[in-house]
Amino acid sequence: MILTATEWIYSKLSADATLTALLASGGGLVYFFPNSFEKLPVVSYSVSQYTSDMDYKDDVTFSNDITVNVDIYLKNSENSTPIIQAVDAVLTGLLLNLDYCNPIGDPSAKTQHVTMRYSRNGLEQSEII
Repeated sequence: MILTATEWIYSKLSADATLTALLASGGGLVYFFPNSFEKLPVVSYSVSQYTSDMDYKDDVTFSNDITVNVDIYLKNSENSTPIIQAVDAVLTGLLLNLDYCNPIGDPSAKTQHVTMRYSRNGLEQSEII
């Protein structure tokens, strides 16, 4: 079965026992943006680029560049480090490079927001399993 890049990222993040345990009390893993901030922590992910700079071999797409965005939302009292480390372990295990990781937010808000961006050049379709 051939997966899309989005399905591939979801399958790897959702299969990680450490990340799943860290998110068990909250909203879990969601695509793009959480529907609610009532249950935290929650991790959202999206694949924002997967088609530019394609390489071809025998007129068939051989590899693509990929960019994955991850956003972590937590209560202010929670420690973001374990979730950041779990996400990073999964995505760097897929040979994605961490380009950016930074807290974003308003000190008066009741939640923390950490955004992360990963990329990789030359991801081959045969690797998406």
